[in-house]
Amino acid sequence: MVTWDVIRGICILLLIWIFLPPFILVFPVLFILLIHTVDFVHRNRIIVATREFVHLYCGGNLNDLSLISLVHPDIAVRC
Repeated sequence: MVTWDVIRGICILLLIWIFLPPFILVFPVLFILLIHTVDFVHRNRIIVATREFVHLYCGGNLNDLSLISLVHPDIAVRC
């Protein structure tokens, strides 16, 4: 079960990423640091929450997965 804190954190990062274009270059680095600094259980929760968000966000368009799949291979899923 994914906690609301994880979902809220990912949504905040994605909102910042959407509304601040210069942040696009920084987001992958922050995401990698986030993935690699949390413990195994939270890491899996973040990956699952991100994967679910991508399913909802991309709407069948695989182009939206390109940056996220480069950040972490476990999130490279098909819509």
